[in-house]
Amino acid sequence: MKMVKVKSSNIEQVGFEEKVTVSFNKKPMSILRVIFTSGYTYDYYRVPKKEYEELIEADSVGIYFHKNIKNKYDYEKK
Repeated sequence: MKMVKVKSSNIEQVGFEEKVTVSFNKKPMSILRVIFTSGYTYDYYRVPKKEYEELIEADSVGIYFHKNIKNKYDYEKK
């Protein structure tokens, strides 16, 4: 997955892949990967590509993430 550096005090990099098969669900799904400045990585599942595009273009990546992604999609801490 290609990761993109973003300007944020809490988020370091973001990546997106549209059709990934994950072990717990044999059907392909999208994954939004977020690497935080703390070093933790989270994968968010079934996030629309448009949401990813708006996240990386947002004036405030952190505010966009908290408003539109956090607690709205299933996720897994890596």
